[in-house]
Amino acid sequence: GGGGGGDRWKGDEPQRFALWGHNMALGSAFTSFTCGIFTYIWASPYGWQCYVDANDGKGPTPIHEKYWYNETISDCNWDSCCKPDRFATETIDIMGSEWVGIMCIFVGLLTILIEHEDYGYGLWQPTDWMWYSNQISPLGLFYFIVAIPMFLAWPAAFAGVCYVCTFVCMMASHRFNEAGDGGRARRAGQKQKAKEAKAKKAEQGITESSPLAKCLDEAFEILCNWTVLPYILDAIRKDQLSTIFWLVVYLAINAFQFFYSLSIWLALTDGVSEALISGDIDINCDAKEGLDLAACQANEKLVVFGWLSPYAPFAKACGACLNLNCALIVMPVTKLLLARLNNAGLSYSKLEAGSNIFSQAFTVFCAGPLTRYLPLSKNIEFHKLIAKTTFFWAVVHSYFHFANYAHASVGTLSKFEKFGWGGTTFLTGFIILFAMFMIYSAAPDRVRHALYENFFYAHHFFIIFFFFLLLHGPVFWCWSLIPLGLYACERFLQQFRGSRPFVVLRVEWVKPVMAVKICPLVKSDFEFREGQYLYLNSPYISDYEWHPFTISSARGDLSIPGRGSAMSQMRVSLTTGEEVVPVPRPKGLDPRFKWNKFVPISREYKNMEEWEFLEKHETAYMDYVSCHIKVHDLNTKVPRTWTRKLKLLFESMSATPFPYHYTRRDDRGDIQLGRILGPDGKKPLLRVDGPHSAPTEHYVNYKTVMVVGAGIGMTPCASVLSAQLKYRWKYGLPPEKLHFYWIVQHGEIDAFQWFIHLMADLEHEHLKQRTRGNAKDWNARYIEINLYVTRAPKDKVTPDPMLWNNKTMNLNDDIRPQFSAEDLYLAMKNPTVSSKKQIEMQTNPVGAENRVGDANTWVWNGRPDWNSIFKHLRDVAVDPAIGCCFCGAPVIGADLKKNCDKYTSTGGGVVFSLHKENF
Repeated sequence: GGGGGGDRWKGDEPQRFALWGHNMALGSAFTSFTCGIFTYIWASPYGWQCYVDANDGKGPTPIHEKYWYNETISDCNWDSCCKPDRFATETIDIMGSEWVGIMCIFVGLLTILIEHEDYGYGLWQPTDWMWYSNQISPLGLFYFIVAIPMFLAWPAAFAGVCYVCTFVCMMASHRFNEAGDGGRARRAGQKQKAKEAKAKKAEQGITESSPLAKCLDEAFEILCNWTVLPYILDAIRKDQLSTIFWLVVYLAINAFQFFYSLSIWLALTDGVSEALISGDIDINCDAKEGLDLAACQANEKLVVFGWLSPYAPFAKACGACLNLNCALIVMPVTKLLLARLNNAGLSYSKLEAGSNIFSQAFTVFCAGPLTRYLPLSKNIEFHKLIAKTTFFWAVVHSYFHFANYAHASVGTLSKFEKFGWGGTTFLTGFIILFAMFMIYSAAPDRVRHALYENFFYAHHFFIIFFFFLLLHGPVFWCWSLIPLGLYACERFLQQFRGSRPFVVLRVEWVKPVMAVKICPLVKSDFEFREGQYLYLNSPYISDYEWHPFTISSARGDLSIPGRGSAMSQMRVSLTTGEEVVPVPRPKGLDPRFKWNKFVPISREYKNMEEWEFLEKHETAYMDYVSCHIKVHDLNTKVPRTWTRKLKLLFESMSATPFPYHYTRRDDRGDIQLGRILGPDGKKPLLRVDGPHSAPTEHYVNYKTVMVVGAGIGMTPCASVLSAQLKYRWKYGLPPEKLHFYWIVQHGEIDAFQWFIHLMADLEHEHLKQRTRGNAKDWNARYIEINLYVTRAPKDKVTPDPMLWNNKTMNLNDDIRPQFSAEDLYLAMKNPTVSSKKQIEMQTNPVGAENRVGDANTWVWNGRPDWNSIFKHLRDVAVDPAIGCCFCGAPVIGADLKKNCDKYTSTGGGVVFSLHKENF
């Protein structure tokens, strides 16, 4: 609706298609400007005048006289010889236009001004103007109108197509009543804060160096040293050398490919020019057959239509680089390859390698170096780098081809003729560029975060991209055979893995997070590690949409047979889904009488009659894999996101409110946990593809590890905490010291009540294991939990009762917890101690008011002071390597990266290694 004030920017939906349309407009501006230049140039093309450049500095040189058309010479007829006026400039029309070119240049520049996010109308969509109520985009209409005359010229037509797509996307934005200011208010506030901070530093006499000055200082420092060895050693210690090495290798390969191909084509061009001048080209085809005839006919075309311009070798060299990069671009996202490399790498830890001498040798000499010197965790960054490099080569390739076509249009069409038409290469090239336009405009993170479906479907233009690339490039199939083969195999395996039956056990909901617990029917088909992720698909929503979600449960929760005693013993009631525990055998009961009774954990068996106990067949083991899914698009009238549709699907299958506990009957009529099929009983409710490798899984390779999560990014952290406190420490598995940090906004605490309950349960489990275990072993293990609440109100808050009421304390346990979930929830709702005092208070914790119970769990007000935290960990560290696993906002990841680098010592001290989550 409309309205003023703060509601002015709150429409029925936030900006989603608007963000995509904004990127399209900027891309259209770029194409309009560049295509406008060549549209103008193509208006006056150069014809083939039977002259070539001999590279002797004397200008154009006529070709040999025997190739000139002469009616008296029978060997040189109209079809096989050069006639100067055959392709005169005034007779050639390659669909250029001076006025259309000028208009395109002007429109491109105007679009950039219009789409400026601070001073123009880019992403400016208030609800109080008539366009919102009429569901019409004024910018979209403008772009559609200016696109119409662009179709009058061939190069400009591509820009016209881009503008039409922009029109469609912007109209969709208004059709869905999206509104927003494009972040103007936020950026203005940031600028004001930065201005105030700068003024405050100026008052204190503090001056800041510019980034350029800092860079120059560092370069000067390197040059002033006798050797760069200290910097190489520093890179090695920080685990950065492998990244730098592979980056240099990648750039060097691109440079080699460009210059090598350029030299070949320059030599070919010079050779053809010399042959035309000297008369060494044979055009007498009367007595030739087979391949000789085909070669002779190609020579005739060369003489009649001319050779390529000097721009062509540069276009072909760029094309060779495109062959390389377009083949490589799918490799970093081929999960099959990544999984094999990760499984062979550091995740194959020494403790898990077994006692087999060959396994140990592989771990030491192959597995460790593989992931140390091959930065697998940066696969998405490498994919983006290749994409940017591909964009660069594609643009330059197109520029040189456009210039070549303007100077040698007839010769170019003759040379690159395919399927009986000279324009095939240009048409396929335009389609490839269009596919890139769709992919790149939806690729930025803010488009993906706003509506994943836009990113997902736009990225599937890669099918069009590669199909027409195989038609466009004559040798691309050689380059792409292995990469595309692996990727095709990966997509086939995704469908195969997705066909494995999974049951949906339970669905829980506290706005805006939905917890989904599933279990494979064949558990050995789903071997996963903590920190890994999976893809979910529901055929009832879409057969083709697969969405990634991090696994939030521990490996032991699935209890795969053959894994030993590291298994969950949790049982639940088949009727209610509530956890149950065994009832102790009564004293004096006849030994011949069998006793397998269970009681819900919410009730004390001492206060119950025997007939109220559950029989064993009324319960079942609860083996599961869980994902916690943040549901988007909750306030819109029509669900558009996959997560919202999934929630509605679960709701349609139950007449009761959340949580949903699903059961089914087997072929014998017995009740079993979970549901396989959807509402109509024909298709699987959920399909699962996974597990897939992720950086957090490497936490097992450190004795000391920092696990950091922010917001919903703590789901891999939940998996790690559960594994360590429930299973791994019970059997002496690393890491020995675990530091957990979670940053959450005060307004989002209620959405993570499930995690608050989990932390309370894990602390209780940890306490029971310490109490019942060997004190000597447990003294070497250390857990520290730090919870940072940001944007907390200054006044005390009286929170409502916790909503996540499906969790209940076990009333039959003899060891009581040090704190309850309610205690932790209240502490987080009212954080009293500043995070700046963390190290000071943890060093002297006596009387600390923000320590929850007697456990090592702390609640802080504000963001973590990473500088002091890393410094403290470095000073007290006993292990030479400390892992830092992170999942969350990129700005926090950047802070962690900076401090990992800052506090890593090159002189034999502590090394901090960051493992950052990517999707």
